[in-house]
Amino acid sequence: MEKSAKKNIKLYTIYELFGYDMHFYLVIGIFFLTEVKNLSITQFLLLSTIMAFFMSLALIPSGIIADKIGRKQCIIIGNLSWMAFGMTLIVGTSFWHLAIASMFLGIGYALKCCSETPILIDSLTFLKREDEFGKIEGRAFSIFAYTSCAFALVSGYIYTLNNYLPIILMVIFAFIAFVLSMFFTNIKPKEDEDKKNNEAELLKETAKHIFLSKRLRALLLFAFAFIGIVVISADFSKIALQDTGMSVTVFGIIQACFWLFIGVGSGLQFKIERRTRNKTFMISSMIYVASFVIIGALGMLNLAFSVGFIILIMFNQSIIEGIYGVSAQKYVTNFTSQKVRGKMFSIFYLVEEIGATIFLAIATLVLDRTESIYLSYAIMGGLFLIIFILILNYMKKRFGLKPEEYTEEDTRYDEEKECIHEI
Repeated sequence: MEKSAKKNIKLYTIYELFGYDMHFYLVIGIFFLTEVKNLSITQFLLLSTIMAFFMSLALIPSGIIADKIGRKQCIIIGNLSWMAFGMTLIVGTSFWHLAIASMFLGIGYALKCCSETPILIDSLTFLKREDEFGKIEGRAFSIFAYTSCAFALVSGYIYTLNNYLPIILMVIFAFIAFVLSMFFTNIKPKEDEDKKNNEAELLKETAKHIFLSKRLRALLLFAFAFIGIVVISADFSKIALQDTGMSVTVFGIIQACFWLFIGVGSGLQFKIERRTRNKTFMISSMIYVASFVIIGALGMLNLAFSVGFIILIMFNQSIIEGIYGVSAQKYVTNFTSQKVRGKMFSIFYLVEEIGATIFLAIATLVLDRTESIYLSYAIMGGLFLIIFILILNYMKKRFGLKPEEYTEEDTRYDEEKECIHEI
C-alpha cells in the first residue's frame, strides 16, 4: 500500500502537466470562437458562465460520487468530458452545440476538482507527509504553468497554420490525461462495515462544521469573491488584448508570459506567504482590485504607453493567481481529516463556482451594456473594491490566526487518526 501511495505522488506531478487545464484552447479560444465559430464577445462570456454554473450544480454530488465510486474513476470521467468538449468544438455548428458541451464540461470539471487534489492528500496522509502538500502542489502547478507557457508560445503560430489544429492538440492532451489517470490508485480510510457513515449525514456534518467554524466561513467568503475577480480577469484580458488588433501569434506569446508568471507565483507561494504571514489574502485582493481600476483608467485614456503598461499589470495579476491557487488549497486542508476532506473540497469549489457564475454574469451584463472593455474593467474594479473591504473586515479575528487562537470547532478534526487501506 505504501508503494501505491508513493506512486500516486510521483504520478500526480506528471498528470497535472496534462490534466490540470486545457492546453492550447486557453490561449486561442477567444479567436477560435469569434473568428471560426462566429460567436460574439457576449456569447464567448456566456459559455464561460454556463460552464461555471453547471460546475457549481455538480460539485456537491461530485464529492459524494467520488467517495462512492472512487476518486480515480471521477478523474477518468472528468477527462472524458474534456475530450467530448474538444470534439464538439471541432464539429459543432451553433452556439447551442457549444453551450451543451460547456454544460458537460462544467460537470466534468466538478468531478475532477473533487478528486484530483484529494487523491494527492490521501496518499500524503497515508505516508504521514501532509506537511509536504504545499511544496508538492506548488511544484506540480509550476511545472504545468511553465509547460503551458511553452505551448502558449506556439499556439498562435499553430492557429495561423490551421484554425482547428490547436483544438485537435487539446483533444490529444485530454486523451493523455485520461490514460495517465487510469494509473492512479484509490486510497481511503478503512471503514467498519457496521459503522459506515451515511454520505448524506457526512455531508450534513461537514456543512455544519463549516457553518460553525469562523475560520472556514471567512475563507469561503473570500474565495467566493476572489475567484470571481480572477475568472473575470481571465476573460477580460483576452478581450482587451484582442481589441488592440494584435495578431494571434503575439497574443499567444503574451498568454505564454501569463502562464510563466502564474508558475512563478505558485512556485514562490511558500516564501511569499512567510513574508506576508496572515495578510497574504488581504494584500493579494487589494493589488488585484487596484489593477482592475488602473487598467480601466489607462484603457479609457488611451495614452501612448497604455497597452504596454496594461500588459505589465496583467503579468502581476498572474503572479497573484499562482499564489492564491496553492494557498487556498492549503488552507482548505488545514485542520481537516480524510473523512471530511472530499466533502470540504466539494463545498469549497461549490462556493467558488457560485462566485464565478454570479460575477461572470454581472461582468457579461456590464460589458454588454457599456460595450467598452475598459469601462467594464473600471466598473468591476469599483464593485470589487467595496466587496473586498467588507470581506476583509469580516475576516479579522477569524482567519490567519495562530493555531492556538482558533476555536475548538475550527480544529475539530485536527487530531483524528486515520487507518487507510487500498480499494
